[in-house]
Amino acid sequence: MPDTKDNDPTLIRARLAHLARLVGGSGIDANGKIVLAVGNGAHADFWRKRGALVQAFSASGDASDIPQADIVDALGALSEPKNPAAALAALAARCKEIMFVEAAVAEGDHPNLPTRASIFAELSKRFPHVYQPSYQPDHEDFPTDWRKPPAASGSVGRTTFVASRTPLNAGAFFPRVLDDQTRHAKRDANVKPGLEGLLARAGFGFVFDVGANQGQFAAKLRKLGYRGPIASFEPLSSAFARLKAFADRDPNLTAFPFALGAEAGRQDIFISGNSASSSFLPIEEATVGAEPMTAVVGRESVEIRRLDDIAADILSAANAGPILLKLDTQGTERQVMQGGAAALEKIDYILCECSLVPVYKGEPVIEEQILWMREKGFDPISLEPGWSDPETGETYQVDALFRRRR
Repeated sequence: MPDTKDNDPTLIRARLAHLARLVGGSGIDANGKIVLAVGNGAHADFWRKRGALVQAFSASGDASDIPQADIVDALGALSEPKNPAAALAALAARCKEIMFVEAAVAEGDHPNLPTRASIFAELSKRFPHVYQPSYQPDHEDFPTDWRKPPAASGSVGRTTFVASRTPLNAGAFFPRVLDDQTRHAKRDANVKPGLEGLLARAGFGFVFDVGANQGQFAAKLRKLGYRGPIASFEPLSSAFARLKAFADRDPNLTAFPFALGAEAGRQDIFISGNSASSSFLPIEEATVGAEPMTAVVGRESVEIRRLDDIAADILSAANAGPILLKLDTQGTERQVMQGGAAALEKIDYILCECSLVPVYKGEPVIEEQILWMREKGFDPISLEPGWSDPETGETYQVDALFRRRR
């Protein structure tokens, strides 16, 4: 068997990262699904973050006690099976949709272990679609070049397979046993970049939605499968009324009728014709020229609070997992962060709207904002186009995703 024990932290991390790639590559939505985690208690939080109902089962348990499940997570379950074929048959019989399998296999001759071909064949008896991913977990126990002679007689390696009731359109899943694999999922077109990919791979434990307007961002997260807690902040009374109505239908969304800033108090906000462009900063004339609906149509005095004054209470509802701070405050993103210096220590990712040209008077442009964010310990990891001119194709704003420096 491999020298590494199944409870070794490095192997657990490699498995979880690999599982995230498999889930992203297969494009499955685990929300509301029953997931059977076989012998992997460390995977329970991974699935719960994605809205799944998790059932645990010990790999050494009685096969007759295995519950029915939509998804079977058997990464690590076949490390030392006495009868691999029987174990696969029992798990497959309880799986309604898709199964992720990791097995210890012989690299050469071995008296007690199956080969990759035999595992693939056993899965093919029970599932119409069986794949081997082009990538292996990033761990030394998982070979990538299976054509190399084994280091010693009886050498053992680990590998993974995906078995499904329906065909999977994943560029990095192959319907055969592969001799050459890699440690990366670069060829998988279904592994999304940006926020969508991050949500699929890592999930979130909590989301701060600052500048929520009517709840558009929260609705996007729900559509992408996130079911965890969201705290949405919107000071504009008309927009907040719609946000509150949305929150009343969502038990995990809490709406707050105030803005966040560097200091607590009150301030006039400029109301734009399209509501979402309303800001504490005056709007540039060029912006109105490009989009007339951004023109100011009124003002409203609103309340401002500091994130540090409220974050501790709000985060008491957080689940396990990374925390995302989404900032869409029309040029005053820095002020929100200045009022949340202590809270930022708990933030893992920041999604921040950045302007390529000044949209509001006095706001920083993207290169200034990126440098400022780096100084705060957050590095950019992706950019997605936001507001663009439909006639010229020029992009005025992008959504920049930042990650706390590791």
